[in-house]
Parts: sequence; C-alpha cells; structure tokens
Amino acid sequence: MATTEKLLIEVATHLSGRPVISVRVQEPPWNNMSGACWKTMGFKAVIDVNPGANNPLRTFLHECAHLKFDWPAMDPTDLWKAEPGSLKILDETRKQLNALPRENKADAQAGTWARYAIEACWRYQGDNVFEKQLNSLLNYSE
Repeated sequence: MATTEKLLIEVATHLSGRPVISVRVQEPPWNNMSGACWKTMGFKAVIDVNPGANNPLRTFLHECAHLKFDWPAMDPTDLWKAEPGSLKILDETRKQLNALPRENKADAQAGTWARYAIEACWRYQGDNVFEKQLNSLLNYSE
C-alpha cells in the first residue's frame, strides 16, 4: 500500500472516528460524483474520491465528515463494490441529494478541517504539500 494511501486511511479514521479500511482515488460507482463514502456489510468505512474533483482534499474531508456525522444512519451496503461510474444517477436526483441539510453540515466541517490543514502544514518537512496537509490533520483535535 502506498504511503499516501496509508496516510489517507489514518487521517480519515482520525477525523471521522470510524473504522476506515480504504480510501480509493477513483470515480465513485455513481457517475459524475466528486466523492462518496460507504458503510460496508462488515461495518467498516470506504471512501471514494474522484481524481477529477475540483478540490480532492476538500472532497476527501467532506466524505470524512459524512462518516463522522451520518454513520449511525448509514445502512451497510455492497454498492461500493460496483465499477466506477457504473451506476447512473439523474441530475435532478443529484441536485436533491446535494440540497439536503447533511451536505451543508459536511461542507462546513470539511471547511474547518481544510483551513486547519492549510494553516498547519508548514510545520512538516517535504515537498509534497498534499501529504504535509494530511500529516497536519493527524494532529487536529476538537
């Protein structure tokens, strides 16, 4: 497993407080989505981050926030096993889902985490800014 993938899993687990087993940089099963998160049948979490997302860090953090806040209401599923982009979602359905209050809550939390990552990443050495931001999030506490 690549270092960045391990780091993504560590950060997702830390921020969400949930047992994250995988963060996949791929289009989610639903077509044209920036990200998605899942509760597996084994009650573990999987996150998908579309590499074509406008802001992959923000998308990742948004999905971590969903795990943090929405986990109790999430039904276990195997949909995360579907091929990337293979499930079609209508634009109208996507708009309705994006208008739900939980999306605003996840966006707000993702914004808080993203600001922290940007402000704190200078403390870490290396050339990879994304990894420095992830490392800073391992020290985030509320």
